[in-house]
Amino acid sequence: MKTVIYHGREYESVIALCRELGISLTAYYNRKKAGVPLTERIRAPAEWLRKPVTAGGVEYESIEDFCAARGISRAAYYQALKDGRPLESIKPLNKIGVDYDGVHYDSLAQAARAQGVSVNKLKKMIGESQNRTECTK
Repeated sequence: MKTVIYHGREYESVIALCRELGISLTAYYNRKKAGVPLTERIRAPAEWLRKPVTAGGVEYESIEDFCAARGISRAAYYQALKDGRPLESIKPLNKIGVDYDGVHYDSLAQAARAQGVSVNKLKKMIGESQNRTECTK
């Protein structure tokens, strides 16, 4: 088994660490993936997303508002927290704007939802029609 170091202490395995912290293995991986400290319980998503955020001297009502205003994903937000990087260092997502059937969509996902198809299916449809404009935001 692979040893794990947590707060300077070495554990025989992730399972041993979980036993010490009194959390399940699932909780360990969920907290690690979300960038939440292992000792902090993950709250219901809606409650967690309403946590106020201050970045660059600007206060946002929630994590969701911050991510929307900056054009970043929540995963990027949590990764920056986990890495100890300043929130201002998070780069916005590069979305590919799409014009399809005379309508402009901000992203492939938005266009796919509007058409009621998957993103892969939409890519095939766009490839067939050659009615695509790429732009970066």
